[in-house]
Amino acid sequence: MRLFVGLEIPSRVRIAMEEQVGRLKHSLPHASWVSSADYHLLLAFLGDREEASLGTLGEALSSAFASRERFEIQLAGAGSFPPMRPARVLWIGVDGGRCLEGLHSAVWAGLTQVVDIEAEWRPFHAHLTAARCPKAWTRRCVEVWCRSCSERIGEPFEVRQGALFMCEPGGESSRYQVIRTFPLKELH
Repeated sequence: MRLFVGLEIPSRVRIAMEEQVGRLKHSLPHASWVSSADYHLLLAFLGDREEASLGTLGEALSSAFASRERFEIQLAGAGSFPPMRPARVLWIGVDGGRCLEGLHSAVWAGLTQVVDIEAEWRPFHAHLTAARCPKAWTRRCVEVWCRSCSERIGEPFEVRQGALFMCEPGGESSRYQVIRTFPLKELH
């Protein structure tokens, strides 16, 4: 099973992002656009794991998420990977401040106690992948993308839980299924 840990995006925010992307994608070069049903915020990619590891992963993630309080995030801004070079991935930014960074750190700390994922660690850059470019986009096209998505997208929303996702490979893109959710602490 190919697994990752992330945050689900509420439908009202996914719809706002889909509308924003829909206004742009016909005037930009070809890209493989992520389905709005699959928008998520990645916290940790676990790669291929045996089904037998789900119990251990679940315990670690349950503790990590339960150690953090609920908080609010907002989609805002856009960019590409790699930065400052022809783009292969287009993304929408996420403004979640220290709470989001703290959650990311807690998830990684919990996971590294039970599985070897340190090789997958990269500096955290909160974003939602919007598209993958089979043929790299020029900087000029990326600038159009970034300018068109420079404002806030949708409304702020509260992060109440995290999720363990399974990636189901398919044709041109993959589908994601939530296997289990993990609540954060309620605010006092």
